[in-house]
Amino acid sequence: MVVPAAQAVPNHLLRQARETRNLTQDEVADGLSQLGAKGATGGLVSKWERGICLPSRFHRRLLCQFFDASAEQLALAASTSSPNIPEEIIRAALLEPAGASVKLSWLVWYGTADGTVVDRVAGLMDTLSEAVRSYEGNLRHPALQLLACGHEMLGKVAFDQLNYGTAYGHFLDMQQLGEKLGDSNVLGLAAIHQGDLLRRRGEYDLAVQRLRSAEPYATEVTAAVEGLRQQTLARAHAEYGHKDAFSQAIEVAETKARELQPGTEDWANEFNLMGVLHESPRPHVAMGGRAGARHLHQDRAYPQDGLAPRSRQLHHPQRPGSRLRRQRRCRRAARH
Repeated sequence: MVVPAAQAVPNHLLRQARETRNLTQDEVADGLSQLGAKGATGGLVSKWERGICLPSRFHRRLLCQFFDASAEQLALAASTSSPNIPEEIIRAALLEPAGASVKLSWLVWYGTADGTVVDRVAGLMDTLSEAVRSYEGNLRHPALQLLACGHEMLGKVAFDQLNYGTAYGHFLDMQQLGEKLGDSNVLGLAAIHQGDLLRRRGEYDLAVQRLRSAEPYATEVTAAVEGLRQQTLARAHAEYGHKDAFSQAIEVAETKARELQPGTEDWANEFNLMGVLHESPRPHVAMGGRAGARHLHQDRAYPQDGLAPRSRQLHHPQRPGSRLRRQRRCRRAARH
């Protein structure tokens, strides 16, 4: 059934179910065809996800079978197939961009060191945490996802302020929320941040152990999350001169970065192909422990914008605003 453009509401849960499994819309259509939905195409799946066309009862049943999920989990229940979308469904759809806004707040703080951004997110989380304690409605799941985003953002802020205890506490809260949600991406990111923090503190064995603990989620998380895990693991190996382990991890990270579709770079977690290539030296890492790893990064050539890999920045903590000033100076120098 076609929905008037003014009433179309994107089906975020259906899209999320596909992206969590690293499937394209064409692959979903092929799977439905194998289940008996002749004529299913990637374009039709796209229309379902955008809400401009609602799947029939037959297609809803096959979608539930394909994703091994209930109609409610895919926002395909009978009540959602009517143009008169309930108010709570609309509110749930608005919570996803709210999560993106929380992640965007991290970039604003990182570039400007504006403490009011952090205070606003912390206030939002206090209010939301209090609300979900006794709430069991349709919005509980997206609200917990938003809380996980908030803990990730606040943990990264504390991490860059060298407040490791506070940062680790936020990442543990993020892990607990991931367990409640059964969300592999949240659990994977929590493990990555915890492992990176342990790496920063010089606890190599614990860092590698924590990062490898997320391996069971490798086939369930997005390419960006798995790529970030491998990139973080490579940094730990590089700092301790473990050449073979570094090479293996950074090559997997590069493969995952190349799998990213245009527009799907994980900007909030700074994972993209450019960043991985910065940390993919040829020839391999020279054995020499932490000192050898420092020489490796010092000898690397970086772009004229003056930005080095995040692992290098973390060894020389600076006020976040200085990053933008340094970038402007390098660009002015390049013009002259």
